[in-house]
Amino acid sequence: RLAASAGQTRMDGGGKVALDKFLEAVVENCRLKRPRVVVTCRCHGTRPTPEIVGEQSLQQAITNLLNNAADASPDQVDVEGEWNEQELCVRICDRGQGIPPEAAEKIGKAFFTTKPPGTGHGVGLVLSSAIISRFGGSVKLFNQPGCGACTEVRLPLAPFLVSVSS
Repeated sequence: RLAASAGQTRMDGGGKVALDKFLEAVVENCRLKRPRVVVTCRCHGTRPTPEIVGEQSLQQAITNLLNNAADASPDQVDVEGEWNEQELCVRICDRGQGIPPEAAEKIGKAFFTTKPPGTGHGVGLVLSSAIISRFGGSVKLFNQPGCGACTEVRLPLAPFLVSVSS
């Protein structure tokens, strides 16, 4: 029920904002809440930048994923937002230990966490995935070559699109 209520599609939560500014604001909010973590943000895509509704549940879903990355990699997290006319792809990559092989099939299931006891409940990723799924998107986690994990969010832009900015 919690995942279902968190995933309710609500477009009343935010105002009109350029897509790159939306992503930068979510990252800046993470920086304010986690000042010891260096969070880089690169945004690029088709121009003019699309204007979207800054939907609050989407903001929260991305924030949850950023917090997970910051927990795994307290020194640095890299965020890349890329879009075209139809789709937004956000990659949140950490420099932690990566996803252990024994956790790969369980990760993203309710109440499973790779965090130490008492520091995670195993619902953040589930809720984020539910919200993103309600908007027609997907969440994929994978290990990066070298070290760390990457969370890739893909979302159709149509549910968020307002108009095209100049």
